[in-house]
Amino acid sequence: MKREIKSFPFQVKATAEENNIFTFEGYASTFNNIDHGDDVVIRGAFANSLAKNSQVPILWGHKLDEPPVGVSVQLYEDDKGLFIKGNLPKEDTLVSGRIIPQMKVGSIKEMSIGFFTKNFDMSKDGVRLLKEIELVEVSLVTKAMNSQALVSSFKSFAGTTKLSLAPKDRSWDSTQAEQRIKEYTDSIEAPNQDYRKYFMYFDGQNSNLFGSYKLLFADIINGEPHIIPKAIFSIAGILNGARGGVDITDADKNRIKPVINQLYKRMADEFSDDSITSPLIKSFDTERDIEQTLKSHGFSSTEAKKVISKIKEFSNQRDAGEDNQRDADAKQKIIADLNKFIKNLK
Repeated sequence: MKREIKSFPFQVKATAEENNIFTFEGYASTFNNIDHGDDVVIRGAFANSLAKNSQVPILWGHKLDEPPVGVSVQLYEDDKGLFIKGNLPKEDTLVSGRIIPQMKVGSIKEMSIGFFTKNFDMSKDGVRLLKEIELVEVSLVTKAMNSQALVSSFKSFAGTTKLSLAPKDRSWDSTQAEQRIKEYTDSIEAPNQDYRKYFMYFDGQNSNLFGSYKLLFADIINGEPHIIPKAIFSIAGILNGARGGVDITDADKNRIKPVINQLYKRMADEFSDDSITSPLIKSFDTERDIEQTLKSHGFSSTEAKKVISKIKEFSNQRDAGEDNQRDADAKQKIIADLNKFIKNLK
């Protein structure tokens, strides 16, 4: 499981000095808003983590290999987000010499959380809904140069799927497409925040290297980025091991696959072509397989469980119908009811 980082703008509500301690407070995370990385943190996402550990270290810039600069003394969820009150020791020269003076003048305007994703759903439009987060640390960070770039993350899925689809038969040349993306995003010398939008994966720890970006899925058509269907077909094959696969972890692949599955469904709908089905969807061996497949098509965990329950109900009624030699019309009604149930959910 890969550690992720997510930054949020914050307003320092207060800084105070008491004995040898500086105190500050603000929000390390906010709920229910879509960030630059197409993520939404759902209220309650931190509940289990805080129940286990209500105190986390405060770092400077997520530097795990250096000592913390402070510690949280209050940490809880409210209607707005994850509220934190932290103590920073004056005897730390980094704190007294740079961090606090810069916070006071307003040059440090963001906090950022380091976390592991424990549970999430994917919405129909490709937004990741973070339902459970294991909080590792909270960092003070400088304000990003790009005011839109509120996320600095080590996440596997990097791109945005809110782009227009190119025609189904549009040709795909990843080398030429990558060059056009570099030019479009002004990333000729080095990748920037916009460059990552058009890849399914990037390594946030080496984000300055072009080789850290993998699984390009877009190209520039008439001056605008578009999702290329043949790129999606290619990525699906690569995730299944074609052309030697891709050098990313299985956990990262499993986070990208639901996005690919959703794009297959979108293509099938927009092109009115039922033959477009994702090769990543496997047969159902367990209830979890069914649940994961439903979630990959935009169902929430709750909705997926309801469908599974209805399938069980259908199965039980079918078996009873066989035992009682019910007629075919009764069985067809059960199937119709199940289809209606699923349709109403979506």
